[in-house]
Amino acid sequence: MVPGIGNQQWMAGLIVLAGLVHGDQVRGQAVRATAAGPAAPACATRSTHSKNFEVHSTGVDPEPVARHCERLAAELSRQWLGCDTVSWTERCRVVVHRHEAAYLAAVGAGAKGTLGCTTVEVHQAQVSRRRIDLRGDRPAGIEEALAHEMVHCVLADFFAEGDLVPWADEGMALLADSAAKQTQHLDNLDSALDRGACPSVVELLALENFSRHDRRTIYGQSLSLVRWLVERSSGPEFVAFLRHARAEGYDAALRRHYAITDAASWERQWRADARLGQRQVAMTEPQAVSRQ
Repeated sequence: MVPGIGNQQWMAGLIVLAGLVHGDQVRGQAVRATAAGPAAPACATRSTHSKNFEVHSTGVDPEPVARHCERLAAELSRQWLGCDTVSWTERCRVVVHRHEAAYLAAVGAGAKGTLGCTTVEVHQAQVSRRRIDLRGDRPAGIEEALAHEMVHCVLADFFAEGDLVPWADEGMALLADSAAKQTQHLDNLDSALDRGACPSVVELLALENFSRHDRRTIYGQSLSLVRWLVERSSGPEFVAFLRHARAEGYDAALRRHYAITDAASWERQWRADARLGQRQVAMTEPQAVSRQ
């Protein structure tokens, strides 16, 4: 279990692990962050705002991006929290960068190779700031990365005390990726299982960061475990399971929500399914965002 954290920042990339920043400690890949967060875009040419978002963009019309953000937030809130009403005190800032250099200038060189990055700041168990940075020069930088990053923003309020564990945080976000991307992660998991290089479920649950492990394997395993449980219930049930696991331990939460005796039993069932290749990737692709 991860101890509760007061002030914090979450930063996530599409390809690298969603990281939790607290002081100088980073879960996942190290990316530059300060108390003030990434600098505001210096050359955003067009801006707009909606109920929950303000969008600043160079090269892409911000209006359809803002509308898409609202739709995504409502859909993901319904998927994971059982409610499609999103009403944040502070708007989430979405910055679409014209090219990689501008993107890395905002989020830091540690995010090289990613298409999106999320920053969430929490003060006294309340989300005080959300920001998503995206690369606008790659189609997936908006359509796919935005869905992935939005999961972190939507879940932030519900886990504002810092109790969203890395495997679940990343696994839920990966479920918003395209079918092709999910298949790639699951292929990496299959390879690790064949080599006997996959950590035990108990080991994965206890990880506070993935820095000393093969991220490709960890991503595939996190995605597979989250989906394995969600397919047996629902997104909101899985979120409730995480909250009870935090309070009661995984074994008690597994019995309460899934009628599974303990983590060892969960692992045996999950590995049997994984080895049989029982993985049906959802074929719903991220929705496209209109461009100009």
